Amino acid sequence: MSPPRTSQGWIGITSKHFGNGGAVVTTVAESGPAAKAGLKPGDVINAVNGISLKDEDLDEKIAVYKPGSTIRLGYMRSSWAFETTVTVGTNAQ
Repeated sequence: MSPPRTSQGWIGITSKHFGNGGAVVTTVAESGPAAKAGLKPGDVINAVNGISLKDEDLDEKIAVYKPGSTIRLGYMRSSWAFETTVTVGTNAQ
């Protein structure tokens, strides 16, 4: 018998590693948590809950949060720094 499957956190984006740390948002799921928080393709996420991303994988960072929890994402858009709050969901949404 396999162990019960736990839900991993998901915010509704795909991204790729960016330079010295961070993740470039490549797609945003329509009506997903990230879209509701205002994230757009091209944004560079550089922090999760105030902790800078180094070489970590953003998906792995988000997956540890339980669906329904809120996280703060720091990001850059057109050379401007922003922060937004995202309610973590599940990929089944």
